[in-house]
Amino acid sequence: MLIVVSGISGSGKTTFCNYLTSEINFHYFNVGRILSEKIQHRFNIQEQCDIGELFFSGKLPEIYHYEIVRSFITPTKNYIIDGLRVYKTYELLKKEFNEFYSIFICIDETIRIERLKNEIETRRNIEERIKKDLYLNDLKMICDKSDYVIINDHKLQDLFNHVKIISKKIN
Repeated sequence: MLIVVSGISGSGKTTFCNYLTSEINFHYFNVGRILSEKIQHRFNIQEQCDIGELFFSGKLPEIYHYEIVRSFITPTKNYIIDGLRVYKTYELLKKEFNEFYSIFICIDETIRIERLKNEIETRRNIEERIKKDLYLNDLKMICDKSDYVIINDHKLQDLFNHVKIISKKIN
């Protein structure tokens, strides 16, 4: 089974995924982190900068994104993927897995900006984090196809309640 959790940066995807993982005990990975790790281990500094620029400009070929994500999963195990932004990868994974669920987390822009400002682990400034959402068209298509759309109104208990409801439905 594959569960894909998508949404713009700062929407609460990772918080949701961490709680969902503790509820249903699936393998978990964050797409942004695995892309960074793969790029760091495979390319020199200049190539890393070039690839990063392609990714953040929305010009990284979609097939590379899919191949990197795909290299971390096998259809015989259960996974939660945090932060899938590329629609083509979403489509290809959906075709591969018999049991595929997609969850999209929406958040009010004011709450999102405030959350990004307060995030302790932020490695980039807010403008760069927002720039990351150059995949907004892809995210909109993923949202339209999602099995569950959650409105994150900044109340942690509400987000956790959604996890409990969804975990009961898919187990």
